Amino acid sequence: MITGNTRVYSIVVVDGSSEYRGSLLELLAYIPGIRVVAAGANEIDAVALCALHEPDILLIDSGIPAYGALSSTRAVKARSPGMCIVLMTSDDVRDFTMLHRMTPADRIISKSDIKSSILDILSDLDRDAARSAH
Repeated sequence: MITGNTRVYSIVVVDGSSEYRGSLLELLAYIPGIRVVAAGANEIDAVALCALHEPDILLIDSGIPAYGALSSTRAVKARSPGMCIVLMTSDDVRDFTMLHRMTPADRIISKSDIKSSILDILSDLDRDAARSAH
């Protein structure tokens, strides 16, 4: 759960499904500690929007078209090594073990468990920030 930190994390959301992306944006609007700064539909959007907005977190669908989640997450991480990159999948997260090893993503989460996963990520980021402050 969120630790009560007053920090607000900026997020870029990238998903090829406009329906899912819209639903996710609605959900994120109700989670304290989050400010969505941009949303896109493909990996090209991911790289451009992250360069423009420099978010704390990139939520990116593992199955979006263009030149691949692998290439885009590498490009984003090279530019912003401290950014938390989260791959979202509709499939079983365990099926993405190899992809996780190949990509600089910090997490792979299931779309079916998105809210609790986001809350866990925010708690972890708060905890890491508190450790860094000491």
